[in-house]
Order: sequence, then C-alpha cells, then structure tokens
Amino acid sequence: MAIDINGIGGRPQQVNTQSTERSATGASTQPSTVVPLAAPQSNDSVTLSSQAQEMQAVQERTAATNEVDQARVDAIRASIANGDFKIDANKVASAMLGLGNG
Repeated sequence: MAIDINGIGGRPQQVNTQSTERSATGASTQPSTVVPLAAPQSNDSVTLSSQAQEMQAVQERTAATNEVDQARVDAIRASIANGDFKIDANKVASAMLGLGNG
C-alpha cells in the first residue's frame, strides 16, 4: 500500500520572486506571475509491518463500535445538574493506583 504525501493541499506552485519596476505612482508596471510546477514524480512508498496493520485494524474496529451506556451517561448528567453527584476519592485513588500495575 503506497501513500502519496507529496500532493497534500493541491498542486504546488512557484511564485516569481523577481522585483517588478514601479512607476511614479508606485503601481507595478508588470504583474507578478505564478508558474505552475509539474507534478512531482516519486516512487516513494510506505509499507506497514504486520503489527502496525493489526493495530490499524483494531483501531478501525474500535472506532466502529459504540459501547456507551447512554442510560448511565444520562443518569450521571442528571445527578450533576441536580448537584447530587458525589465523587468517592478513595475509589478514584484505588483505580489510579491499579493503572500502574497493568
């Protein structure tokens, strides 16, 4: 699988950086010109390792999965809005310490 990274944002253009002559009024007597460049010719390619391909597949499956418990989210939102939502600091600390062991 090859990815073209050279053509991002359209075709590149070269701007004429030569100074133009100015008349007494300060107006340019000849406009700057834009010269389009030829499309870059490249045989560069990117090959993903089997591990990277597997990670990409897992990421795509995860993005396609919607595992949100909407009822729980709505209940938490309602309790926050009512001022009833309580945070158990010990439970949060225990969960944070558990992350370091995994």
